[in-house]
Amino acid sequence: MNIAAFGDKLLHSNGQNFDELSLELFRWQAEENPVYREYLSLLGIRPESVEAVTEIPMLPVEVFTRREIKTGSWSEEKTFLSSGTTGAFPARHLMRSLRWYHQVARLCFEERFGGMRGYELYALLPGYLERPNASLVEMLKHFVQYVGRDPDASFFIRDFDGLAKALQQKSKAGLQKMLFGVRFALLDFAEQFPACCESLWIVETGGMKGRKREMATLEFTASLKQHLGGVRIFSEYGMTEMTSQAYADEGSGFSPGATLRFMVEDPFVPGKPAARGQRGRIQIIDLANLHSCAFLRTGDMGIIRDDGKLELLGRADDAELRGCALMYDES
Repeated sequence: MNIAAFGDKLLHSNGQNFDELSLELFRWQAEENPVYREYLSLLGIRPESVEAVTEIPMLPVEVFTRREIKTGSWSEEKTFLSSGTTGAFPARHLMRSLRWYHQVARLCFEERFGGMRGYELYALLPGYLERPNASLVEMLKHFVQYVGRDPDASFFIRDFDGLAKALQQKSKAGLQKMLFGVRFALLDFAEQFPACCESLWIVETGGMKGRKREMATLEFTASLKQHLGGVRIFSEYGMTEMTSQAYADEGSGFSPGATLRFMVEDPFVPGKPAARGQRGRIQIIDLANLHSCAFLRTGDMGIIRDDGKLELLGRADDAELRGCALMYDES
């Protein structure tokens, strides 16, 4: 398989050939990825017998905490690490090429929001200095550099006063101000600086567990709007084990781009797709995971709506606590 040609085809795909690309990548990874090949063997699956995307076995993301997931032989440019509970093993996603990661991240952003150069980007992220191996930090650092900004002037951890002043300044050339942030940090900022930025667009990156009480998405967005006024709120869905991201309006209905497909597993029959509207574990095909594994069984729960979008319902009861909220709590 010519992986460079496959990657180029993926970047220029409109998603209509997703099944064809998925099966092509599956057969290559089933042969060239030792861990995935071992997993298929344990399941008794012969790759040549898989004829449909719904028959492709999904690798549990927990395997990323114990094994190096590589398709082919190569040296990683960077290793992304997840946040996790104290004493837990973090997930490790070995990234062969940061250039590829950046290309895919921009593609996912621009599929949802249009040209990135039309935005003035800021980030309210915990652990920027303390967690340099966080994939979210790498993505946003690239974003602000791509639009010609200095990350040191765009990233804010606990300097809420500096962030408020930056957001209140008039944008150059009519650019739309956009702030990426973890939920609890955004709420803390909104409470301290109410009504400071009425026209702001906010992309919340999750982070509900690990600090104070649970807050549903609708409650979170209502609280944020109550303090900040007429802001627009979007949600981002991604994880260490993924290369792609998905976005939704206020956390409702994540739309997968050309590199992604969301599925939900039947809660009573492992491996079987759930019916539309049925709750189950989220399964992800991320074709941008060229060099790791594209077929993932997550610890998140969700449903696929009638319009094909993903409704995220939170972590499964037995899934490890991890993510942005923990990073905020630990910073």
